Amino acid sequence: APAHGIVLKSRIKDMIKNYESWSKLENKEKITILYGSMYGITEEFVDEVKRYLEGKVKEVRICNVVNDELDDILSSVMDSYGVIAIAPTYEGNLFPPMSYALDLLSIKKLGSGKVACAAVTKLWGGAAQKQIQEKLSECGFSLLDKVYEFSNYPTKENLDVFLETVKRLVELGKTKV
Repeated sequence: APAHGIVLKSRIKDMIKNYESWSKLENKEKITILYGSMYGITEEFVDEVKRYLEGKVKEVRICNVVNDELDDILSSVMDSYGVIAIAPTYEGNLFPPMSYALDLLSIKKLGSGKVACAAVTKLWGGAAQKQIQEKLSECGFSLLDKVYEFSNYPTKENLDVFLETVKRLVELGKTKV
């Protein structure tokens, strides 16, 4: 059997349980935050969302679409009930690494039966807001609200409005999982 992969000698029941869960695409009480940041502004925004989620959801996974391995991103989304996507605008369009990650999620339809909310940051206009909305829909996600668009960094009032949508995502997860 060595040529066919690892041989399990312990925790066999745990592995069988994991494989059953993966094959059924079961959701955990988990939210994955997908984000990309060019200059750290979007990352600060993600930190605010993460702080809000602390203690409200069993598991929160932060995935940086620039630095994290794509298989880690895909597997995190696969067992999450919800996704929060936050990305900057790049040359008037959705940040390319976020666009690419969402394209891969779309191929696998990993958003099917899951909910999402999203925001884009920008310095000037563009199509990123529309593009991320279309890509999330192509993945199969049900969007809870419009995709929020913030100039540079959201104001306190804008952040509060976005966090209200995140709150709805959390509450929805309590009924879905």
